[in-house]
Amino acid sequence: MKHGYVSRPYIGIAGTFIDEEQAKEYGVPVGVGVQEVVRGSGADLAGIRPGDIIVEFDGKKLTKFEDLQEAKEKRKVGDIVKAKVWRDGRYFDVRIKLTEQIR
Repeated sequence: MKHGYVSRPYIGIAGTFIDEEQAKEYGVPVGVGVQEVVRGSGADLAGIRPGDIIVEFDGKKLTKFEDLQEAKEKRKVGDIVKAKVWRDGRYFDVRIKLTEQIR
């Protein structure tokens, strides 16, 4: 509220949750499937791309979409958060700097 609004941490993706049923059907892990990455966002700078699946965020396995929201809300703008990502059959870790969500 320092600037007359609430500053919310932002990753910079648009995504959809991949549940256990979908994961089995498509041969991918459970997690948040990245559909879009905002240019210049923390996700973009961390190397996340459309098609990636975020399976862990800030040390928490993502078992529902709300898990990502809840973990993000415990942080503040400027924090660096570790995430585990799946791409093309391989897992890798990234560090995402949370930026401010602009509305």
